[in-house]
Amino acid sequence: MHKNGQNSVEFIPDIRFDVGMDARQMKKVIQYEALGRLKQNILDQPLENMRNYDIGILLDKSKASDAEVRRFMKVLEEMLVTALINYPVDDVEFDFGG
Repeated sequence: MHKNGQNSVEFIPDIRFDVGMDARQMKKVIQYEALGRLKQNILDQPLENMRNYDIGILLDKSKASDAEVRRFMKVLEEMLVTALINYPVDDVEFDFGG
């Protein structure tokens, strides 16, 4: 029987205990950063591009209405605030707030 010469993760203490954040914390960081970058990308566009490309495509429509753009931005901001509350690192490098 062939035996793999590599150690499994259970036997490498640095991976389990001594290095950085766990996957759950990483997910929170990724969520905050991704939502923040989405907000920045949308706000960098003219309103017409928001309707047609950025938000319209995300809503699976050819063009989003003004009300849908406002609702989308409100929901995105709420998600960003929640993600910041759950952010596992004290020093936040980016501030994507209002």
